[in-house]
Order: sequence, then structure tokens, then C-alpha cells
Amino acid sequence: MRKISRRSVGRGLFAAALLILGPAARAQAPPPRVAVLPLRAADHTAAAERQAVQGALRRALAGLGLGVIDPQVVERLQEITPEDCSHRRCMARLARTADAQMLVGGRLHRERQGWTLQLWLYDSQRRDQLAVATSQARCVSCDRQALCRRARGLITDLLR
Repeated sequence: MRKISRRSVGRGLFAAALLILGPAARAQAPPPRVAVLPLRAADHTAAAERQAVQGALRRALAGLGLGVIDPQVVERLQEITPEDCSHRRCMARLARTADAQMLVGGRLHRERQGWTLQLWLYDSQRRDQLAVATSQARCVSCDRQALCRRARGLITDLLR
């Protein structure tokens, strides 16, 4: 009869633990990082609403388990980014500079009886034409809280 060493038993137990635990035993990758860019608006009267919506977007994304980049870092990036950064090459450069997988941006437009909110999501990991997704909603006769709820719903839809 062959004698089994302690070293062999230890290796066998380690291998069995890896098989039983599977992916949980491996180190988990960090969550994707996302930068919420300042929303554009036609006028400056919507500054408080823009700030509220951006905050709601950051909280919604963090609640979904994404790593949200600090707003101050994003503001500094905006200073070195051209005003019209809507083509893929510019967005890819901005995402690399921010060390973000995704960018979220959009427009907030005040109407007579409410708001129109348009959001877009750029995913630098997508290599097809769906790298940029957009969604739009109208919020008629709504206050700031309702506008923020609508923004959270839009971003959740875009991430699906």
C-alpha cells in the first residue's frame, strides 16, 4: 500500500474546494465604472433641476452596483472636452481619460408645462453600432422629484 503525504492531501483538499466553490472562489472583477456628464440645457434657468437629475442618475447607477466616478473629476474632464463630443471617437477618448467603461449624458429642456429629458449611454466595451443608446421622456406638470424619478427610470431602461 502506498503512503499519501500531507502535501498531496492538502493539494487534493484545495482542488476540491475550488471545484465546490467554483466562481465564488475566484477574485471578483470590480464593477464597471460610469461617468455622469453634465446635462446640457438651452438656458441656465434649469441649473437646479440639472443638478438634481445628475445626482439622481449617480445614485441610481450606484444602486445598480456600478462604480460612479466622482462628479468633480467629471467636471475637470468636461473642461478639456470639446462642446460637441457626440461622435464615437470623442466619447471613446473621454471614457479612456475618465477610466470609465460607460458615459451617461443628455439634455434637459424646459417646456411650457414641464420638461423633456433625453439621456444617452455610451458603452466603450460595445464594438457594434449599439455602443450609444438613447432614451427620451416628457414630464408634464412635474416637480423636481418627479423629474428625478423619470431620470432614474430612463437610465434603468438604457442599461437593459
